[in-house]
Amino acid sequence: MSSTLESRTVPVPEPDLTPDQMVARATALIPRLREEQDETERRGVHSPALHEEFSMAGFYRCMQPRRYGGYEFDVTTFYRIAMEIARGDPSTSWCLTVGGGHTLLLGSYFEEDAQAAGFGSDGAFSAPSVAAPQGTATPTETGWFVKGQWG
Repeated sequence: MSSTLESRTVPVPEPDLTPDQMVARATALIPRLREEQDETERRGVHSPALHEEFSMAGFYRCMQPRRYGGYEFDVTTFYRIAMEIARGDPSTSWCLTVGGGHTLLLGSYFEEDAQAAGFGSDGAFSAPSVAAPQGTATPTETGWFVKGQWG
């Protein structure tokens, strides 16, 4: 893939946003998180409306490189946000940290082409995943024998 740096740059939604402002947004959500806690527990995941609220607040872009539309804040800021969200609902905070934390991995360990593809043309990125192996793959004479369970 060949392109210029400019063509791989995504504007930051709020260029002057500070870490403290982002943490304050998380703090402001505590009453709503508590109100929705029973429904979140019943459903097993926070609401699509909260997911959208997290997106609008910039939480998923917290540690994302500025070049790809993120705020490039430090890990401490991300965890301050997570702690505030957890004060409202720990399970929702878990989902946020799993979905939003992978921006650090993509922005730190993957090559430029992979970052550009992952963050895309608008910088919207949330990648919840679990890296725990859940099965085995054993070589056989004819290929592989794969055994396990995956979500």
